[in-house]
Amino acid sequence: MTEHTIYRYWCPHWRENVEPVVPDVLPGSMFGLRVVVLSAWLHYLLGTTLAQIVDVFSVDLQFPLSPGGLVQMWRRLEGVLLAWHLEIWNLTVFGFQFTNSLFPLFPSVPR
Repeated sequence: MTEHTIYRYWCPHWRENVEPVVPDVLPGSMFGLRVVVLSAWLHYLLGTTLAQIVDVFSVDLQFPLSPGGLVQMWRRLEGVLLAWHLEIWNLTVFGFQFTNSLFPLFPSVPR
């Protein structure tokens, strides 16, 4: 696991503490994307219970985690992935009628 140290600095213009954006973390999250995705994979694809996931992270990895914190992070991850899921679903159901943000990734797709 990677620990990010985020330094806050006083901004005289805004008159508040500001901090840089960490790209590997969901907004407002205390856990990185790898922890969230690994725990979601353990739970939804392998069928591991919340208690077992919390035990693995707490005991084996020495990373304190609560079941409520996990569920909250999964919901934030759902909010990020839902838009992509809907775009892919629209492409498969309705064909390639809609322009979207996926087309720059696939330049050979007819528009």
